[in-house]
Amino acid sequence: MTSALPRLTLRFDPAPGEAPASYLSRLAMRNGANLESFAVLIGIDLSDLIDGAPHAIEGLAQIADTDPRPLRSASFSRVSTRSFERNGNVFPRQAVRSPTTRICPDCLREDARGSGLPHQIGMAFRSNWQVPFLRACPRHNRALVEVWTDSDRTKRHDFATRIGLFMPQVITGALDTPSLPVSPFEQWLVRRLDGETTGLWLDRFELTAAATFTELLGRSLLLEKFPRSLKLSPVRWRMAADVGFFSASQGEAQIREALLHLQARDGSPNDGLHARLGPLYDRFSRDLEGPEFTPFRTLLREHILATWPLAPDDDVLGHRVEKRRLHSIRSLSNATGMGTDRLRKALVDAGLVPETSARRAAWDLFDADAAEALVRPMLEGLGWTDVIERFNFPRDQLEIMVKAGFICPLPTGADTYPSFHPAEIQSFLDRLLLGGVATSQAMHDFHDIPSACRRLVCSAREIVGLIFDGKLKKISRHTGREGYLAVLVNVREIRPLLLRAKATGLTVEQAAERLGVTQVQMRAMIRDGVMKADFAPNPVTAKPQYYVTEAHISDFRTEFMTCKELADWLRLDRDATRKQLKEVGVHPIGPPEKPYGFTYRRLRIHERFVQALQRGAGQAVIDMDAGS
Repeated sequence: MTSALPRLTLRFDPAPGEAPASYLSRLAMRNGANLESFAVLIGIDLSDLIDGAPHAIEGLAQIADTDPRPLRSASFSRVSTRSFERNGNVFPRQAVRSPTTRICPDCLREDARGSGLPHQIGMAFRSNWQVPFLRACPRHNRALVEVWTDSDRTKRHDFATRIGLFMPQVITGALDTPSLPVSPFEQWLVRRLDGETTGLWLDRFELTAAATFTELLGRSLLLEKFPRSLKLSPVRWRMAADVGFFSASQGEAQIREALLHLQARDGSPNDGLHARLGPLYDRFSRDLEGPEFTPFRTLLREHILATWPLAPDDDVLGHRVEKRRLHSIRSLSNATGMGTDRLRKALVDAGLVPETSARRAAWDLFDADAAEALVRPMLEGLGWTDVIERFNFPRDQLEIMVKAGFICPLPTGADTYPSFHPAEIQSFLDRLLLGGVATSQAMHDFHDIPSACRRLVCSAREIVGLIFDGKLKKISRHTGREGYLAVLVNVREIRPLLLRAKATGLTVEQAAERLGVTQVQMRAMIRDGVMKADFAPNPVTAKPQYYVTEAHISDFRTEFMTCKELADWLRLDRDATRKQLKEVGVHPIGPPEKPYGFTYRRLRIHERFVQALQRGAGQAVIDMDAGS
């Protein structure tokens, strides 16, 4: 600048938010010159002004006799070869030095009509339009319009000259885009560009990093609607930014919820981080490595480490995983070779994963240490056949011990084949033989447990229970045998300890014969409450079973009658009785498959059959209760 030059006569103040180069371009046209020659004439280095050099801005303001502060506030000032600064916000060079110029036609029309200057000179370029994150004018809610692309930055910034080519279209509205809804993201962005704080969580971070993270988060959240292969238009990028802003503006907790949503949509961890987290992970794993991105990189990495089944030596955004923290069903299956269905059932039983739908099941993650501790014995476990062979266990005896709870299978889950840890079986045998005397042959009255059960007509669970309760003192170990059959007990010692409760009532078989139905039909009636019964131990075997008392039969007969009873009462053949009952519309109780046999409601028989019988024979009303 040449300080001796007088101030301009033809001058005006810059528009709010106007870029310094645009202001100089308009002054040049107002004074009848082009941008380059005018800059030389007034002693302003145009390159310095475009780069926001303070001395160039101060010189321009002095010559134009205007306040330099609005120009400084709207300027992107170079701070290094690759970065610019504005109102405390640092931007990479590519973010504010695009060769493409965008405008808001609404703003330019307002300039032309309200500046008092010729339309072409009155239109001012706002420096905010240079910022790639701003895709619509927040005042008019219309998408910004690209008007020219020029790699020559002098020509690109000669706004007053270049806009003249588009002025008719601007004035007539030919360049106008459809109205858009208000964008909270762009409103926040403009306030940050102007140096304001909004009180949001994102204000803690550099603007470029915060805006980039917000857009990428939204882009990933919209991946199902806009696949990777689709190149997003500015309007769709604006939509992505607003979707991401909804979560990012509320802080870490809401961001983590959004990331969980990304993980839980269709797919599983086996798809990989790139597939599940989309462009957000793509960019942070590839090129967003500057210090301004560190807080967001750290947040994303910590979330992945806390929610993803990562294996040792996996790389997550530059961090090498040293120890696995989480497993998924699939990763645990791959590590152990066990089937996923078997693992899931075992993990559900152990409370490590919930019983969930198939869609969510892929994302059931659980503590790796706890899962490995659960699975380790399962890998060493023995099936039924292995236990029988290794520990000399008759199959029926093993089943009895498991049902009694003396031997506990491994937690392989419901509806899976049982598996047993060898140490569990050996511990069971050690308890049986605790204090036992070794012998090479069985002495008088000493027998293995299955043989003792047959002699005493009792259950093996009773004998084992007596041993564990310390009530048997005469235990021997046959040195010529292995495992379970090596345990010898004294039947004379056991017999007085077997206390039997006397059962009362008829067995199922006896009750079925008495009423004229099959055992299957009687059990069905007991099961469904048609016939009442007591559940008591058998006086010989001690095995619980059903008993039907006279009181139960009396209660049954107050409401029901079997075909046998009715035929005996009438002194008729059963087939003939059933045929006559069917003819008068009396049908057996129960569903069509007749699980209760030919059993009828007593009232129904009285209403239809007995009365029909009375009318046909000319007899008095028959008293069925007396006859039965």
